Amino acid sequence: MSNKQEFEIKLNEEETYGLVSTLTNFYENLDTIQDYFLERKKEKVLDMEWEEYAEEFFNDLSIEPKDMDISVEIIDGKTFTPSTQIVTSLPLESQIGRQITMGVRENKTNKWLGFIRLASPVLSIKPRNELFGGKIMATQVNRSMFNGAIIVPVQPFGYNALGGKLLALISSSHLARDLWKEKYGDKVEPCFMETTSLYGDIKGVSQYDGLKPFVRYGSMTESDLFLFPSEEIYMTIRDYLRPIYGKEEWGGNLVDPGPSGPKMREFNKIISILKNHLRVFSKRRY
Repeated sequence: MSNKQEFEIKLNEEETYGLVSTLTNFYENLDTIQDYFLERKKEKVLDMEWEEYAEEFFNDLSIEPKDMDISVEIIDGKTFTPSTQIVTSLPLESQIGRQITMGVRENKTNKWLGFIRLASPVLSIKPRNELFGGKIMATQVNRSMFNGAIIVPVQPFGYNALGGKLLALISSSHLARDLWKEKYGDKVEPCFMETTSLYGDIKGVSQYDGLKPFVRYGSMTESDLFLFPSEEIYMTIRDYLRPIYGKEEWGGNLVDPGPSGPKMREFNKIISILKNHLRVFSKRRY
């Protein structure tokens, strides 16, 4: 057995090829990040009872933006998650770490204009390191920065009234900073907000264009993370492998569920298990 194999090969060839095919079939017809988001988005919204939430979205086009009475509210997940899931093209996932979820309301109509989730930033990201001239320590990132993880206006307010720009400016405002400071106290001293454009430069435009000096372009982010398949496919493979490779001390999980990001770590473990088997059964497929 190769030194690279960290565990005993417990699947046979047929099982290995079946699980690998289940995984790779999901990606076969996905050519762009838009294709991926659309495929993941379907499973999030197809069974949603969305009408009751959509009724709360702003749709009065007779009101000029200058005449609107706008407020920002802290809202809980029961309001934020289903409402935002309907509006955004991103397949909304739960998020670990610090976060604040907000709704932006037009008070004359008592309707939502959009939704914002401020959250802990990624600890290391190339454009930020380039901006500051070197890699920033994790303690500095956690203390001084937050991320505009979700910044999404309802439509047609976003298109007709540049609503995305309004929400981006709110996310980088003193109000957002003060709310972050109020919630996390002496643990933070926020002075930097960052966000990423959902589709990169694939569309040629971004809601963050034209917002200097409050928001300005850094550079393109890069990642070699393997994007999750659909929840159905992930659960099928995970549930097949857990009885075989799960640890009793981890409650049958493939990884220790205690540290942060257990789903990502377990998915990476799945990839590792399948790669080790392919290394034995088929170098070409590996």
